[in-house]
Amino acid sequence: IHFTKAPKKEKKIYNNSEIKVMLDYLSTTEQPIRDKIIFLLMYDSGLRLSEVVTLRTDSIDFENNTILIIGKGNKQRYVSVGKTLTSLMRMYNGGKIYFLCTKQGNPITQETIVDMFRRMKAVTGINIHPHLLRHNYATNFMIHQINSGSVDIYQLQMLMGHADSSTTKIYLHMAQKMIAVRNAYSHIDEF
Repeated sequence: IHFTKAPKKEKKIYNNSEIKVMLDYLSTTEQPIRDKIIFLLMYDSGLRLSEVVTLRTDSIDFENNTILIIGKGNKQRYVSVGKTLTSLMRMYNGGKIYFLCTKQGNPITQETIVDMFRRMKAVTGINIHPHLLRHNYATNFMIHQINSGSVDIYQLQMLMGHADSSTTKIYLHMAQKMIAVRNAYSHIDEF
């Protein structure tokens, strides 16, 4: 018996106006700095939900703007941290062992983050899921590389913590498609 594979669904990428709406919403929460850090760790550094929850305070290197991540299968990798996220992390009074905490000082749970996204979806109307921010990170990374003229799929593979480069290549194709759509040109339109 031969089973046909279902076509792969294209991954959703948020546009800049949707990201701005989400960040504006996060400015209104009870813990805006913490909530923006959670959001940006996924959107701007490509962390998985589980990696955000287990982020250790001693893994953050403010001098070099990097974080040591312990990912799937206890694999270690370093990710870069942008200036905006670094600034927020410096303002945040993190926990002793785990960086992100509840108001009571306990480490946050995945449910805490899922609830945060559920509330954001209810207020903004944007169908937001934590893992989609990671897709945005990878696609934006590849767009930046294509625009700078130097594409290194293996660099993104290391940053994402992917075991197989075929998983990472999806983001190269998504970036190429987005650039093609953005730069669409029709010669016949000049007639």
